[in-house]
Amino acid sequence: MSKGPTFLQAFLLTICGAALALFGCLGALSGMGRDNPSALAQLGGLGFVAGLLMLAVGLALLAYVTIRGIVRLVSGPPAPPPDDDPPSTPYGGGPSGSNDPPA
Repeated sequence: MSKGPTFLQAFLLTICGAALALFGCLGALSGMGRDNPSALAQLGGLGFVAGLLMLAVGLALLAYVTIRGIVRLVSGPPAPPPDDDPPSTPYGGGPSGSNDPPA
C-alpha cells in the first residue's frame, strides 16, 4: 500500500477547487454591483478564496504524484528487505561455525 495521495485524489481535489473558485467568483460578482453587498456576496468571496486554495493544493499534489510515479518508474522495483536471520546449516552448526554432524 502506497503512502501519500493517489492520482485520482489529487485530480478530484484540483477539479473541485476549480469549480468552487469559479462559482464562488460568480457569486461574489453577482452581489458586488449593488451599493450594499449582501451576505451571499461575501460568502461567494469566501468560497472563491477557499476554491483557490483547494486548486493550489490540488495542483501541488498532482505535481507530487506525477513526479513520484516517474521516479518509481525509472528506479525500478524496490529492493527486498534484508534477511536478519543467518542461513541455518543442515546439522545445526552453532556459533563455532562447525558443520560436522553431531557425534
